[in-house]
Amino acid sequence: MLFPASAGIGSVDPLECYSSSRTQSGHFDIVRCDACGLVRSLHRDDIKTRQQVYARLEDLVYEEESENRQATFHRRAAIISREFPHPGRLLDVGCSTGLFAAEAAKLGWQVTGIDPSAWAVSIARQRVPSGEFFSTPVESASFPGSPFDVIVLWDLLEHVDHPREVLSRLDRWIKPDGHIHLDLPNIDSLIARVMGRYWPMLLREHLWYFSPKTISCLLQEYGYEVLRIQSNRVRFSFENIGRRLSQYPGFIHSISNRISSVAGADRISIWFPTGEMEVAARKHSAADND
Repeated sequence: MLFPASAGIGSVDPLECYSSSRTQSGHFDIVRCDACGLVRSLHRDDIKTRQQVYARLEDLVYEEESENRQATFHRRAAIISREFPHPGRLLDVGCSTGLFAAEAAKLGWQVTGIDPSAWAVSIARQRVPSGEFFSTPVESASFPGSPFDVIVLWDLLEHVDHPREVLSRLDRWIKPDGHIHLDLPNIDSLIARVMGRYWPMLLREHLWYFSPKTISCLLQEYGYEVLRIQSNRVRFSFENIGRRLSQYPGFIHSISNRISSVAGADRISIWFPTGEMEVAARKHSAADND
């Protein structure tokens, strides 16, 4: 056992534990495979329950931090555009309210997004009128016709039952030489090792905890060349940071009180690492085998 389950987590309504608007943090037992090193949640809410939660989500806290999240997404969109000087078609899997899609569209990308939350998709359609957005989980999505140059999965792969199934679906949607970009919790990050069971990425909704080694092996298995893996920084307000820390017991809760008491906490924002990693990979083409 890597981390035992949070006390009483099984008796809490999943709606209270999912998304940025969660009111309680916690997780089920977390274990590591002795053979391959992959870390996962030993138990999970059943798929029907999770589908219902995601479909019903209205993540108001996510939207409250839209300005800060846009700063993060602007940086990511700029990196992608440097790799593709001529913007093409981009698919945002788990697009939420379209904040990243909006930044990509500003740089000339033709954006498509999918998300299981009907509430989020309705906002995305208003935010990016030029895009196409669909309320559907990735496991049910279908995109016949022209494939995508770039597919992004920000904070997505750790939530799905079968990451291999998702990557298999991407094979039908991505062009040869196309790129995928992911953002994932990194179980081997310094922050994860230092914070241990208090690491904020240990969540009931997270089913998998990848490391640079395990995500590289998985991507290579599906024909991707890993281009880079780098630690991720995000930008949030002091108010949001205090809210998240208040969901933990003991000394971390006391730290949250100090942060939340800072005057103008909702207007003060900082960049900081969370123990997540950004991964970029290129899909091999037939020419690579010549």
